[in-house]
Amino acid sequence: MHLELEVISLAPRAFVIKNFLNDFEVNSIIRGARSRLHHSSVGDTDTGAFESDTRTSSNAWLPRQFNAVTETLFRRAADLIQIDERHLTRSDAAEDMQVVHYVNGQRYDAHHDWGVSGHPESRYLTLLLYLTDMASPDAGGETSFPKADHGRGIKVHPGKGSAVLFYNLLPDGNGDDLSLHAALPVFEGEKWLANFWVWDPKMK
Repeated sequence: MHLELEVISLAPRAFVIKNFLNDFEVNSIIRGARSRLHHSSVGDTDTGAFESDTRTSSNAWLPRQFNAVTETLFRRAADLIQIDERHLTRSDAAEDMQVVHYVNGQRYDAHHDWGVSGHPESRYLTLLLYLTDMASPDAGGETSFPKADHGRGIKVHPGKGSAVLFYNLLPDGNGDDLSLHAALPVFEGEKWLANFWVWDPKMK
């Protein structure tokens, strides 16, 4: 595949990749996740996962080995971020793919994907795979970066089959506060999205 990155922000470093997935791959992910959905949680391995009214979606986890499509997408992600695909496993530097479903005003308030744990391991980058189009220009569900563009904020929804890549850490390894982001409420239709996280230097 020929993938092109469009820069949408330099601080934080964020990019849009059009046509990252095809319709068959999109439908396969949604079909595989639908029966596994449960209420989304927040937190991490240090604080423990818990439900919060700051995140009101449902989600499911699909491992790399779930089927041929997930295996292909993990390899494609490795090509995109230019690291050896053997590192994109739960025993090394990548989490399972998290598929998220939003309807009826559901949202995820502003948050960072990196955490302050006292450990060197952290989520290095986030790849968001958009599995549905917006039902209308006013349907909501965009991804917002409220501290981008010198505090004016930006919001993006590149459409079904496209992806947004952004870096959670600065080049020196510290967390990038400007990577604060939110899933804005969905007011019309539904939104399916898949989160793909890569850690540095490895999964904790």
